[in-house]
Amino acid sequence: MTYGGMPRILEMSADSQKVLYLERLYAEVYMKDIVERYDFRDKQTLEDLMNILAPASGSLTNPSRLTNTFRSVQNKNVSDKTIRSYIDALKDSFLISEAQRFDVKGNACIGSPYKYYFAGNGLRNVRLNFRQEDPGHLMESIICNELKARELNVDVGVVRFSEKGVKTTDEVDFVCNKAARRIRCHRKISGRRKNGR
Repeated sequence: MTYGGMPRILEMSADSQKVLYLERLYAEVYMKDIVERYDFRDKQTLEDLMNILAPASGSLTNPSRLTNTFRSVQNKNVSDKTIRSYIDALKDSFLISEAQRFDVKGNACIGSPYKYYFAGNGLRNVRLNFRQEDPGHLMESIICNELKARELNVDVGVVRFSEKGVKTTDEVDFVCNKAARRIRCHRKISGRRKNGR
């Protein structure tokens, strides 16, 4: 959960070795390659985006919200289009993956917001200097990556319904499809019902 599952991590016994390896992997392989391959001239904005995405891994967001975060927190104007191009590059480089929202009752993708997961918790945690290790988010990321490794298409489900005249929204943590087969992992947002299928 802390250092992720990169193969070389298994050869290392000292925590300091693992941290150094992940720092170099993140900076010298992932970020350097992304900046060069996609010819990004504003490396700092890409780094700032990673600082926003890392702690929010597994939380709903979209390019518009990220643009607003840049504007309000960093007093920096970054367009939705730029954010989307950076996110697409991060996805193409297998540093993050995106899960779309899926309306389970309506049987259709809703679009944004999305959830973003890091390819490994080690890469996420090294970006955060190991400051925020929330077990729930880390486990959700591990499960998402495992489902993708099993060649399942992973979405985030939403179920809307009315209970005693009150509109309620349930989140289905993952809606997974492989051809016509569908698997749902369900958790009610209100916390009244927690079960899995």
